[in-house]
Amino acid sequence: MHRTLRHVLPLVSLVLLGAILGGCISTVPGPSGTVIQETWRGIPGDAVTDLTGSDSFLLAPDDLRLLADFSYASMGNSYGARCTGWVVPPVAGEYTFWVAADDGAELWIEQEGKLVRIAWVDGYTSPDTFDAQPTQRSTPIALAAGKAVKIVTLHKQGGGGNHLSVAWQA
Repeated sequence: MHRTLRHVLPLVSLVLLGAILGGCISTVPGPSGTVIQETWRGIPGDAVTDLTGSDSFLLAPDDLRLLADFSYASMGNSYGARCTGWVVPPVAGEYTFWVAADDGAELWIEQEGKLVRIAWVDGYTSPDTFDAQPTQRSTPIALAAGKAVKIVTLHKQGGGGNHLSVAWQA
């Protein structure tokens, strides 16, 4: 299934970044509708655990950039990335989230002050294909209108083509 889903926009730009400057955690304001992407290069493997288990992941990322939405492609090989943004639901209701990626990826949402993994990809999916694996789709999550909710992805790319995308729908 290749759904027409709403990519995660609008986003609020308040983002927590850890270990960027001497281990400090700072709140970084940015333009509305942006996602912060942190990238660590030179990490082999295809699984998110290859990223999170790497000593490099405890250090500052090699690259830091702003994305217009929760998607990207063609970034090379042997890297891992963390993307952080905030989604603001336009109306209260049950929202479902999806993630697609090549290679492994996890999608997390902040609930009651804790990040909770809600969807993931083990291995490859085609770009914007959100139904290749049953774990790509979250269960419905109740969200309040106008209340910003933090979402985070962890993505690990080994070799070959690469991409990540997140979508949501009420």
